[in-house]
Amino acid sequence: MKNFITLLASVLLLAACSAPKYSYYFDHYDYNSGKKKAQAEKTELAANTLQATPETGESPLILEEETVVASATNDAPAPVKSTAPVMEKVAAGKKYTDLTKAEKKEFRKALKTEVKKYMKAKKSGDHGASRADTKALDYNLKMAIIFGAVALTLSFFGGVNSVFWVLSVVALVIGVVFFVKWIAEQ
Repeated sequence: MKNFITLLASVLLLAACSAPKYSYYFDHYDYNSGKKKAQAEKTELAANTLQATPETGESPLILEEETVVASATNDAPAPVKSTAPVMEKVAAGKKYTDLTKAEKKEFRKALKTEVKKYMKAKKSGDHGASRADTKALDYNLKMAIIFGAVALTLSFFGGVNSVFWVLSVVALVIGVVFFVKWIAEQ
């Protein structure tokens, strides 16, 4: 037993002192490899900004002679603003105040008819029947979703027994049939 403990201790000592399997070579790695690409992008961006801008045709770094004067004060010269052509924005719709008298009258009349339609539907108890139609799922779509969920659940138990795989495939086929029926009705 004493030899076994000594043998085990020596194996552990040799394993602890051995060189690691994966060594990192600090002298072989180029730490500036990522910086080279970023530096190239910066110089390219700087070169693009120095070129003439397409809107004005002038470089943003060109100053007039009057602005380049030596002074002992800390006031910075104001940059010269070039007057670029301003495009007029066309509004998609007019404001109510911008409408003519006839247009205002027509707008009020259309608004009144829409409010009357809404109030009539509210009083009749309709409450937006079309909205209720969109909330309800079709029977075939419901069945396709149910059988799809059953097929997915049974496939999780497929590792337990092959019967679950067979039932999963059968449920999936039935779900696909209901889905195809629903698509055909649409």
